[in-house]
Amino acid sequence: MEIYYSRLYINSAMTLAELLKTVTTFLGGTLDSQTVVANRVEVDVSSSKDFDTDVIARDPSEFIYYPYTVDVESAPGLSLKSYLEQVSTVMIHLAGEGATVVASCDWEQHLPGSGRLGSPFGGKT
Repeated sequence: MEIYYSRLYINSAMTLAELLKTVTTFLGGTLDSQTVVANRVEVDVSSSKDFDTDVIARDPSEFIYYPYTVDVESAPGLSLKSYLEQVSTVMIHLAGEGATVVASCDWEQHLPGSGRLGSPFGGKT
C-alpha cells in the first residue's frame, strides 16, 4: 500500500504554537508534540532551518526560506483522492488565516492554486 507525502512551506505571522493549534483545530485532530494526527494523515508542523527574513523581504516568492514547514503523510491505504482532499484542507485553511502556502510534491497541479495560495501567488484560492 502506498503512502503519500507532501511538504508545505508556510509564511505566516503566527508563532509555531499558534500554527500547531490552528492545524489541530481545523483538522479536528490530536496533537502529539509537533504532530497532528487526524483523518488518516499525520501532519508535522515545524520551524524551518532555512528561514531567512532578508531573502523573503527581497523576494516573497522564495518559499524555501519561509519560517515553517508542514509535512503531510498519509496512512497506508488512504486513496490519493482522499489524501489530496486533506492536503487541500490544510492549504485552504492556512491561507484563510492569512498565510502564504506553497506545496512541494508530485501532485501540485491537483491542489488549490496549483499548489500555491496566498500572497504573492494571487490570493487565497
